[in-house]
Amino acid sequence: MFAAAAGERRDGHASPTNSNGLPCPMCKFLLTEVLSLLENENTENELLAQAHEACNSMAPAQRDSCNSRVDLYGRLAFILIRDISPAGVCHLAQSCPPDAEFPGQLTIPQPLAASLAALARPDLISRSNDGECDTCKEIVGEAARMLANPEIQKQLLADAKQACEIFKTLKDQCTSYVEIYGPLAITVALGYMQPNTLCTELGYCNGSPSPAHLHLKMQAHGINV
Repeated sequence: MFAAAAGERRDGHASPTNSNGLPCPMCKFLLTEVLSLLENENTENELLAQAHEACNSMAPAQRDSCNSRVDLYGRLAFILIRDISPAGVCHLAQSCPPDAEFPGQLTIPQPLAASLAALARPDLISRSNDGECDTCKEIVGEAARMLANPEIQKQLLADAKQACEIFKTLKDQCTSYVEIYGPLAITVALGYMQPNTLCTELGYCNGSPSPAHLHLKMQAHGINV
């Protein structure tokens, strides 16, 4: 239903080339520069300090928990960043063609990706003749049915393993985590994709729209906040 907006191949998968993407050499250069900056210890400390500052602006009941998560996951994030291969990211982003080192590219099933992306497009949903609530429920229901398909689940897990190629030394560990926790993550996602509940939380049905929904809707109408 919403697949056309995302550009779908006839075989139901995303196109292997990204006409809007960066040229391969530029992609590798930019990522190398960005990752080099993030690998700098001073940059790491500065970003973590800003994260702690944001935590300290929260309500007292949430402050300690926020700071603890920054301490735990912030350092972990930088460990992962230091292990990222710019070439691997550019191949997965389809800026670079497959080669001997990175033979595969992500082929996320469509229209699953298009259906999920539509939930973040209030402008697209609000143009529907069925009304926002019914349209949202239709999108969520369609996405849930596709996600329950064993073949699509298999493809998603294969894509997740392919994404592990962006790491240099953590590739095998990443693949093991996908094999162990991937099926569980899909099960949890399916449990969460209840049309009535999810569309209400997103602000498309009953009650007040969520702040995120309002922000997206204002952006869709050219209002920057």
